[in-house]
Amino acid sequence: MPFAKALDKKWLLRELERDRKKKAREKIASLAAQLREARQRRKTALREAKERCRAERIAARERARAMRLRVLEELREAMRAERQGARQQCTVRLGEAPSLRRTTGPTR
Repeated sequence: MPFAKALDKKWLLRELERDRKKKAREKIASLAAQLREARQRRKTALREAKERCRAERIAARERARAMRLRVLEELREAMRAERQGARQQCTVRLGEAPSLRRTTGPTR
């Protein structure tokens, strides 16, 4: 009888150890799967962030280009108005200047 008890005890200890190792392997496999998933999520998040940054840079470039064109057109318009104003002032001054043709009577 004591021999049977010893066998049962050894068997029970082996079963406990086998169960502990099985649970440890399952835990490791679970952690490895979680790690793979986390790495994949990070990779996806980085790719999406890069795509968003690229799209934002392109949009900013387009906004800057549109702003530059608008400002250049405003500058051209201001220059046109300035030149037109100068022409008008010149015309007025020329009109105000005494004309030799309008003088009456002999000048000698």
